[in-house]
Amino acid sequence: MRIELIDDLDLPLVTNPKYKEKNKFHPEGIFSEQIFGPVESYKCWCDHVKVQPGEVCPDCGIKITSNSARRTTFAAIDIGRAIHPIIMELLNSFVKFKTISNQLLSGKAYLDPNDKIQIVEDVLSVADDPNNKFGIDAIYQFVLNIVNQPAAAKSVVLTYLKEMIDAGKFFTSKVVVIPPDLRPAMLSLNSLDELNKLYIALLTYTSKAPTLQNPKVQIAYESTIQKLLLEMNKFVFDKIGKKSGLLRNKLAGKRVDFSARAVITVEPTIPITHVKVSRFILAELFKIELAAELKSQKKFVTFKSAMDYVTENIEHEELEEDLKKLVDKVSTNQLVILNRQPTLHKGSMLGFRIIPQDGYAISINPMIVESLNADFDGDQVAIYRPLKNQSKKEVEKMLASSNLFDPSDGSLHFIPKQDITYGIYKISQSEEGRKMLSKVFGEEIISELPLKKLVSILSKKADYTLLDSVKEIGSLNYTAQNPTSLSLEDFEQTQVVLTGNREEDSKLLSETTESIKQSFVYKDIINSGARGSWDQVKQMIVARGYVSNFFGEIVPVPVKQSYLNGLSPEEFFISAYGCRKGLLDVAENTAQSGYLTRRLIYATTSAILGEEDDCGTKRTLKIDVDNEKLAESLKYRYYYLEDPLLVNDTPMFYVENPNEIMGKTIYLRSPITCENPKICKKCYGGLANINKTKYIGVIAAQSLGERSTQLVLRTFHTSGVASSKDLKKQKDIASDIELVAKNTDVTLKVSSLKDVIDYTIDLFDIYKNYGNMHLVHFEVIQSQRLRNDTNKKLRLEKDMTFPARLVTIRQIPVIESWFLGIIFQDVRTVTRGLFTNSKSMSILEKIALGGI
Repeated sequence: MRIELIDDLDLPLVTNPKYKEKNKFHPEGIFSEQIFGPVESYKCWCDHVKVQPGEVCPDCGIKITSNSARRTTFAAIDIGRAIHPIIMELLNSFVKFKTISNQLLSGKAYLDPNDKIQIVEDVLSVADDPNNKFGIDAIYQFVLNIVNQPAAAKSVVLTYLKEMIDAGKFFTSKVVVIPPDLRPAMLSLNSLDELNKLYIALLTYTSKAPTLQNPKVQIAYESTIQKLLLEMNKFVFDKIGKKSGLLRNKLAGKRVDFSARAVITVEPTIPITHVKVSRFILAELFKIELAAELKSQKKFVTFKSAMDYVTENIEHEELEEDLKKLVDKVSTNQLVILNRQPTLHKGSMLGFRIIPQDGYAISINPMIVESLNADFDGDQVAIYRPLKNQSKKEVEKMLASSNLFDPSDGSLHFIPKQDITYGIYKISQSEEGRKMLSKVFGEEIISELPLKKLVSILSKKADYTLLDSVKEIGSLNYTAQNPTSLSLEDFEQTQVVLTGNREEDSKLLSETTESIKQSFVYKDIINSGARGSWDQVKQMIVARGYVSNFFGEIVPVPVKQSYLNGLSPEEFFISAYGCRKGLLDVAENTAQSGYLTRRLIYATTSAILGEEDDCGTKRTLKIDVDNEKLAESLKYRYYYLEDPLLVNDTPMFYVENPNEIMGKTIYLRSPITCENPKICKKCYGGLANINKTKYIGVIAAQSLGERSTQLVLRTFHTSGVASSKDLKKQKDIASDIELVAKNTDVTLKVSSLKDVIDYTIDLFDIYKNYGNMHLVHFEVIQSQRLRNDTNKKLRLEKDMTFPARLVTIRQIPVIESWFLGIIFQDVRTVTRGLFTNSKSMSILEKIALGGI
């Protein structure tokens, strides 16, 4: 992203801050009718009848035009000369420079003839030497000396500053005054809003610009102007960005026109590519087309009356039959986006084709709930309708059928759940059922199909039509015909006597649970992977056993009763540790996880996959593949078995099956060592074919952020029950999130590439406890931390100089994240109606006429 600093503005100047005429704006002020246009359309102060529209009144100087000009006309304030506020903000991002700039601007320091900073009591004492530099001239010379040093080419910020200086953009001479109708107009100086006060202050100071060459007065003037510019810059950015700003508060995340929201219900009869939408919602989303169609059928004379008719039908919550048919005609198979909050990754927003239905709900295929992280207990989704052809093409890319795999670990995004899984498992228990499934899957099924095996087969096939077939066979053909539910009367208590010796008791509980696996009446529900676990069965009919407290430590007193028998008051209190901690963790840590995600997004935005296949680097990461999780995370990656720096022409391999690298030491191609500004395909690996996007940095940030947030939200799901694998101390999810934040949010010194690998594996080790995730996401984040280090941009340096630093994610990237907070929408596009007087058709007219 490149910020363009515009200075050569050909705009009328605002020069006088005072209001002299009663009830009229000053001709040269910030609300001037002479500059910005008339308050009343086609009226000037003189009411000249001979002046034609488009002409300027010869007496009062007001152009005879529409008052809409006051929404589109800009002006400027001539401030003489000042450092551009955006450049000043960039300079002040260096803590040491901020101190220096404050000293130079305040007159407490100057630049001597040797360009050395000297501290003084009184600047007048050294003002006689013409070679001394003061104020903004001193800052300019100081920055010029820095950016012209050879080492400056290694810094993103200093390179950018040099470009701005070479282009003559370091200083600015004008401040843009936005149209008055976009600012609150107050005739009293006491009731002006902040922006207008800043304009007035600038005008006041520029009207008193010093004419004498007194360095002390000149410095005081420059300092005041610079301070006002920074205040104005901050005010504008705060208005547009941040949580309370224009975009996030008013636009981003808000449902505006052509959108709706409704509760979701399950609909197993529709394909994964479609969604059933209430006709009431569709009547609102397609209201313009409906009105245009009604008018074309000559059922209404005017477009407005047709619109009113559709609105009236919606408000009365009863669509007439003819209107229903029309809704079906204009909406069937059209594209929409479904979004369920919280939107943690790209799977939270999916594209679908419309099937109209009666009622008020949005009905979805049960296979997509995993991606949306939804269930059917009252969850709601937002629905958005794309309008332009370009938008529709983007939604086609977002179709569930085109996004079957999770970018974080390459696993199948849409997996069978509950009744579907149970149905397939039950069918696969018979010879006849296995034959039927063999035909469906195109491979021989010789044993029962629990969820893990089923997902493995579906992942290999990667066919969304097969997913729909599995759903119909499992849910409609079996479970719907053979409904299953739990009854308390079917549970039989299994007695055990716990002694208080944790090791003995845990062994006893484990053996008892194993012994009841064959006799348990609902064993197929658990064995199929449809629902529940044997640990839950143990708590229900054997004993709860040992639980952990708030600190993850095992409570020495076991809960001897099961849920079937009921707990004593003391046991209930001990059992509630996990529940209470879970609720607290959600409240305390969700914000922390969300903040971490946002910072990761900001830090990785500029990490992009390039078009080049191979950068040709011989630098690699030496990794000992000593566990299955690590091997699995390296799928689709390129590697060597010997160090290509030491062995010429050593062959490169591609990880198809993770088992092939288990127990080996490999030399991995990595984004960290890629020599291209945009990461090449060999260094990133084949995961790009699954992601189908070049924005690999955002994918990496989403992968870590989504997993972190889900872990925090689900931290209470075990209710504090202690795992039999670790009786000393349980893993605390919230503390793991804190470890991730510490690893990424501090600057870490690295003395070799091995240190970088170690920190990357440390991050991976935290996440691997909670499921699979590709190692490349962690590498992308680390490469950003190295690449944007102002001293050692490792990824761009072939010599890989050490020592270096892994900078905190708060420091990267410098330029790219400047406007990231306001790019949820294109500001110019969203507000085009405010700033232009376009004669072209509005978007609403284009929809009605079918021109989009």
